[in-house]
Amino acid sequence: MIDYIRSLKVETIEGLVSRVEINKEHNYKFRIVSRGDQLFHQDGDRALLIQMNPYDYAIYTKSINNWDDGEKITDQEKELIISRVKDYFKNFQDSDVKIA
Repeated sequence: MIDYIRSLKVETIEGLVSRVEINKEHNYKFRIVSRGDQLFHQDGDRALLIQMNPYDYAIYTKSINNWDDGEKITDQEKELIISRVKDYFKNFQDSDVKIA
């Protein structure tokens, strides 16, 4: 899993079909990966995969635990990630996201 996250961190996004948000001002990005059941989130040098249900755009907050470097995600970071996920779905997927 860590190798997969690392590959997503360095992968170029040119030619990708999935909708990608790159926020250069705040240095983070989102991308739906796998079979649509994971949301890749990178914040600076750290990243994680968030589990989701692609059929009803639900994200599972229990999967927001640790960064790829093993550091635990704080409650404040988790709230920020969830807020960014909501914005991503509203702006790039034209849908509201369910928080599960």
